[in-house]
Amino acid sequence: MEYKLIEKGEWAEVLIEGKYEPEGPDCMRDFFDGILTKGYKKVSIDLGNVDVLSSACIGNLLLLYRTIKKQGGEFVIKRISSNLKQMFKLLHIDKIIELPE
Repeated sequence: MEYKLIEKGEWAEVLIEGKYEPEGPDCMRDFFDGILTKGYKKVSIDLGNVDVLSSACIGNLLLLYRTIKKQGGEFVIKRISSNLKQMFKLLHIDKIIELPE
């Protein structure tokens, strides 16, 4: 998977693309840690080009969400693929994080 950070003022826009790889969760956690280290409290995630995530990657997303919210920040999923959206609904993640239509 590839991770791209687009810095727009106080927002960190994260574009995640590609297929799942075994080292994906560690790379994702390190990438998210970098965003937090930079002090961002507003994060938007683009998952429009991701078909599947491992449970560890989903855990990393939820940890980032929780950390940002505890700091009084904003966390938004800007785009999500239909496959991933279905998975998030089965796991009831849509009850925690609002998903785009």
